[in-house]
Amino acid sequence: MRRTKKNMPYHGTALFVKKHHLATVLSKFNSGFLEYIVASIHFRDLGNVQVVVLYKFPACSLGHFKQESLTHLKTVVDTEKNLIVLGDFNFDLLSGHTSLLDFLKLNYNL
Repeated sequence: MRRTKKNMPYHGTALFVKKHHLATVLSKFNSGFLEYIVASIHFRDLGNVQVVVLYKFPACSLGHFKQESLTHLKTVVDTEKNLIVLGDFNFDLLSGHTSLLDFLKLNYNL
């Protein structure tokens, strides 16, 4: 894909898809605390899968992440369909931030 200002990621968030998969970008967002790209990718064996590439800025608290996520991301994904969320959440799950996992499970059926 040729890079232009229209399709460049905000701060490095990127989604690369092999040529033989059909991908449609559904949404791009950056609030300064949360950044994401949401795409629908067609896989031969799985059908359409929603893929979210997410970056949570380190200064964004868990509470702010939840608020931003519900206000912006939740409105563009269909939690009843196949969904993959990946990226950098800037949380250390080994230090007790398991409430992030609980939040994702509850709100996004992950």
